[in-house]
Parts: sequence; C-alpha cells; structure tokens
Amino acid sequence: MMLRYRKTFETHRDKIALLDVTGNLAEPRTFSYRDLDDLAGRAARRLQSAGADTGERIAVHLSNSAECAILFLACLHGGFTIVPLHDGLPYSTARKLIDTISPAVLIHSQDDEKWTEEDSTLNAVSAESLFCNLDSQPMAPFAGNLDDQLSVTFTSATTGEAKGVRHTAGNLIGNAEMFNDCMGFGPDTRMLHVMPMSYSAGLLNALLMPLLTGGIVVMAPQFNLTNAFGLWKTMVEHDINTAWLAPSALAFLLRFGREDWIRDWCRAATRRFCIGFAPLSKTLKTQFQESFGIELYESYGLTETLILSSNSPNDPSPAGSVGKPLDGVAIEIRDTDGGPCAPSEEGEIWACSPCFYSGYLAVESDENDNAPSREGWMGTGDIGYLDRGGNLFISGRIKDLIICGGTNISAQAIEELLMSHPAIRETAVVGLPHDFWGEEPAAFLALEEGYTLEDIKQILLELCKERLLPVEIPKRFIEIDQLPLSVSGKVNKRELRVKFMDGLL
Repeated sequence: MMLRYRKTFETHRDKIALLDVTGNLAEPRTFSYRDLDDLAGRAARRLQSAGADTGERIAVHLSNSAECAILFLACLHGGFTIVPLHDGLPYSTARKLIDTISPAVLIHSQDDEKWTEEDSTLNAVSAESLFCNLDSQPMAPFAGNLDDQLSVTFTSATTGEAKGVRHTAGNLIGNAEMFNDCMGFGPDTRMLHVMPMSYSAGLLNALLMPLLTGGIVVMAPQFNLTNAFGLWKTMVEHDINTAWLAPSALAFLLRFGREDWIRDWCRAATRRFCIGFAPLSKTLKTQFQESFGIELYESYGLTETLILSSNSPNDPSPAGSVGKPLDGVAIEIRDTDGGPCAPSEEGEIWACSPCFYSGYLAVESDENDNAPSREGWMGTGDIGYLDRGGNLFISGRIKDLIICGGTNISAQAIEELLMSHPAIRETAVVGLPHDFWGEEPAAFLALEEGYTLEDIKQILLELCKERLLPVEIPKRFIEIDQLPLSVSGKVNKRELRVKFMDGLL
C-alpha cells in the first residue's frame, strides 16, 4: 500500500498535482508531483531540526493552503502525526486543545503572534519561517510506515465535546483506495478542495484520494457563505470535474448558480460531486441535479470509521440511499437488544472495517464506550436500514431522536417533509424541553427570499397534518437567517437548542 503511494508520485512526477488558488495572486501556485514529494521531504527534515522526532505530533494552526498540504505529506514522509486545528478557533480555545495534543512543534501563521508572544513554553514556529529557503534544506529519508499514527482530527462536536480521533497512515491510504475504486477515480480527476483541512475530509477526501490516482487538486478557500458565487467562477476557470461538498454548500451553490454560463458549463462535460458529512434532502438533490446536470453521489461514514458506504456510478442506488458498503466493509442493522433487524427494518447501524480509528486522543481504551468490539464491530450511533439489495438508508442520529411522551420521533423525516416546500431553504428540527411530554419537536427555518414565516406557517401546518402523526407535528416554527454550521458543514443542533433556551433566538 505504501509502495503504491510512492509509485504514484514517481509515475506522475512531471504532472501537475496541486493548484493553490487560496491567495490573491494573479496566477495560481502550481506544484507537480515531483515538487510535492521534494518539498515534503525537505519539510520533514526541517521539522526534525525544529525538534520533532518520529512518532511525535505536529500541530498546525493555518488556513487552507499548499503549505497545509505539504505539511500533511511531510508528516507521512517523516513518520510524524499531524494535528490540524481550524484557523478560525479563538486563541483561548486552540490553546486548550494544544494542552491535550502536547505537540513537539506548533506551526502557525506569522500574523498570529499570540503563539509566540503569550506562551514561551510552546515550541512554536511560523509557517513562513519553516518554508523560507526550503529548497536549500536537505531531504529527510522516507520513513513512513502504514502503522504510523498519521493524523489526529477532531469531531464536529454537534452533539457534545469535540474528540481527537487518531488514524494510522494505513487507515487513510486504505480508505482512500477503497473509495477511489468505488468511484472509478483516475488521473483525469480534477478535484475541487474547499473542505477545511482541520477536518478529516480536508486531508483524506479532497487531498489524499485524488493524489493517489495521479489526479489534480485545485485548492480554493474553504467554503463559506460569502464565497458561494466565487466558487462557481473557480470551478469554471479550472474546469473542475469532481468535488467533495456538504449539503449546506450545495444549497448555496444552487442559490447562486442561476446564470446561463454556469449551467452551460455544468452540462458541457461529465462532472460529479461527492456529498457527505450531513444528510442530503431528496428535494435539494433533485433540484440540484435537474438545474445543473451534475450527478450527486452520497456517501456515509464517521470521523472514527472513515467512509463506510457510497453511491457508485457503476452500481446505481435507489433514491435516498447512501449506497452499498465499500469493498472490505460490512454493515449490519441491529435492534436495541443487539439482534439483527430484518430488511427495511430500522435499527442502529453497526459496521466492521479495516480502517477504524486507533482511539481517541487522551482517552484510555477502557474509557471509550464507542470503541470497536473484540470482533471488530462498532456501533455508529446512527439509525438506518438496509433494503433487500444491500443499499443503506440513514434515518438520523440516535441523539437526534425526539422522545415525546414515550414516542420516538425522527427529526430527519420532518425535515425532509418541510424541505419539499419551495419557501424553505434550510431547516433543522430539534427537541425542546416540555414539562409534561419530556420533549416536543420545533422547526427552525431559513426561508428563501420573498417569503415570511407569517405567509407560510399555516401552509406548513396543513402539510404536516397531512403527512405526519399528531405527535410529530412541530409545535413551534422559528425563523432564522442562517442555520449554525460546524466546521464540516453539519447543522449544529446543540447550538440551536442552547441559543433558543437562552432567549437568543
């Protein structure tokens, strides 16, 4: 597996591997496979000079850039563990994480002076100084092994505290190869990279996967609400044919993609978007595919498990499915007693994969109630079912279940129904405390332009009465400009619930 990684870089050494369009330069920064391999080896040697030994952690507090990608490859090259932190984290929050990480070296932006001014105990090095005159630095010999702890990435923390998830090089490379085989990715792949590199998708999905096929990574600024229209321009300019996106990004691309030149470009060649990280509503999927002619391939996985299942162009899945398990992965649906569920019967999704995480950072294995069993199976905390064809369907998170008077209510089913109304741009259904029933469903709504909640509330109530049980009908409809998102693009329902209870919404 590691030999295949090395061979890919050798085979495609003169081909462009990475275009960095994250800055304000007139032309993108261009790196061949030879450049990336060379810079990774030299950066690994410089990390050694900065005090890092094989197996130690390198914390990286930078925005998405070629330097981030090179540092990831340098850790693979030198046998280090990369621990990327979101560059938007406040210093105080990031500092607490650093205490948990205990890095040998912290790489930060030169503009972020707090790391050196306020804490002399940290071995902090600016990225600018690390990469200065790197061409003159000798290369470190390649020391990477499949069993090396290559990354620690933090979960999205939409339901609780973020956890640092440890993965080996073998996990990441193996899962990338499994997904590439499923999708048929090859050297013609032109991957748009807008995922945060502080999240596993930024390292695995949008970077390592295309590099293992000899493809090209076009690294653009991390997606946010202000650059959706500019993202279309980036995709057209660099003729993107593949991208990893969260459903929230799709919604904004749909909203800002009404010009004819965008739709003409979309249909001029075969393009495919891989969708993950959060549920994709059937309504949004249909609207996007009909508007742009771009096929959307849904996948399923966790930070702990990496990708478990996916739609595939070679094996079409029924509408609403996240596909079949990847080769080498097994999935079962189990009831509350741990027994197997019948086809189409809902239960907790359990999985067995060779790419499971090694454990949580600073959490002993006997303290981890989410660790794989001795037989190699792990409960995901998600509810779903398998049809008779082996296709997986996701119904929601166990923690997202709303329990009203003893009745289990699926928030995702209510959200899917509300999204069928053209006035709804985004919605999130959460359980709010109720003195008698325990919880009651409430719907937070982000509306399309031209609509008000007063205009559509009665229509939504009638729609719910037609399709839902009385206990499932939201007891509150709350208008909100924008749903809060985690770094990975998931709706942060915990934040919605807390803000509402605190009177902030």
